[in-house]
Amino acid sequence: MPVPELAELLPPLGIALPNGSKLEGGTATVAFAVEGPADGLMADGSISVDKTRLANFDLGTKMAVIETLAGIKGGPNTDIDVLSAKLKYAPLGTTVENIDFIAQGVGELNGAGKISPSNALDFVMSVTIQTTRSAALSKTAVPFFVQGTAMEPVFKPDIRGLAKAQAKTLLQSEAQKRLKGSVGEAAGGILDNLLGGKKK
Repeated sequence: MPVPELAELLPPLGIALPNGSKLEGGTATVAFAVEGPADGLMADGSISVDKTRLANFDLGTKMAVIETLAGIKGGPNTDIDVLSAKLKYAPLGTTVENIDFIAQGVGELNGAGKISPSNALDFVMSVTIQTTRSAALSKTAVPFFVQGTAMEPVFKPDIRGLAKAQAKTLLQSEAQKRLKGSVGEAAGGILDNLLGGKKK
């Protein structure tokens, strides 16, 4: 279906768009199984959106500190290449899993979370680094939280999660260096033996 038609289905699934924003263009594929009474529906399924724009919502600027860390570019709109997720809707709230979100100038976001009946957000996400300004961060996904409400989302960097990811990356890098060093020494020993040993 055209994305604007999808926007009409979001409120019944407990999903609201940020204040002042709207979806423009693109196509959407939705597959849901719905059951239960009209006043207590349960829905379970998936959604996929391609080539759409969330107009009047600047995701890059909204992410503030995360924008600086990840090299994200701000702009008046958010142009979405791909957005897919699995959703489970119930009167007590909506669970969103396997989020894969790729936007121009932003990069790839992944994660999961919940939306309460009052549209309060509780998401744990990560964005793949887009900058080469820091060698230590160049291959790291920056973790962050999405809180606030669907109408006024708040993006907060997960400093503890980032520190853990950096520590893991550095440890892996050090381990690789040591492994390469050991392999190099072993190769050197084999070469010495083939040449009749080191000359003094």
